[in-house]
Amino acid sequence: AAVFFIAPLVKSLCFPDGVPESQRVNLTNSDGESYPVGIWAPSWAAGVSTSAVMRLLVQEKLGFLTVLGGGPATVDGFFAIAGCESPTDLSDRGCNGKHSYYHVHLEGWTAGYPHIWNQIQQEYPDTAPQNLGGMGYSGLSGMYIPREVIESAYDQEGMVLQFYRAHNTSKSNPSKYFDDINALNAETLKTCGETRLMDSQAMSVYARVTNDWDGVDNSSGTLVGKCFLGYFWFAPSCRANPLECYT
Repeated sequence: AAVFFIAPLVKSLCFPDGVPESQRVNLTNSDGESYPVGIWAPSWAAGVSTSAVMRLLVQEKLGFLTVLGGGPATVDGFFAIAGCESPTDLSDRGCNGKHSYYHVHLEGWTAGYPHIWNQIQQEYPDTAPQNLGGMGYSGLSGMYIPREVIESAYDQEGMVLQFYRAHNTSKSNPSKYFDDINALNAETLKTCGETRLMDSQAMSVYARVTNDWDGVDNSSGTLVGKCFLGYFWFAPSCRANPLECYT
């Protein structure tokens, strides 16, 4: 179920003993620069809602002014905490390793990006983020297939779409249970240049592990994911016929 947080339209306190906005203070660094506590909120529901709770606690219980930023990927938060000026810009994160203006990043899936985490620790040791522990709950990341699609495939031909081998197009045709790319409104999507396809290190790892060198592009001198139609990356099994790719 989706979780939504709607910010109150009126300036009121949630806690009876909360610090009012007029009494909240900024942080001050060693150079005498003053700024609010920066909270980086990832864009998925759990990230937005937990960040809203944290912001409330920092404001009303700790008495600090806050500023809220955010981005679509976990690694954006890594770079934001490290003090990078443009943490969502895959081509240039704008890192200088001096001061960070974001200090809290919740819902950071650190275990999924060890090479990027370790790289930041090595290159920006003074401002690199620290993992302070779990959120108190576990989470899983994976593909989602609606139950009605699963039941339709099983009822019609005994195909078990939850099992990865059912998606082997050399043995079966699972695409008929899904929409093709024409069903998508490309205007609602990010362009390839705004996605992790532009992450050279990630794409290098992908190509080495899968040996799918046709799925990457090195024409610019930097290895990136190959982009099709401005918005898509096609898997090897449907690359020759994109209408067999399903969403």
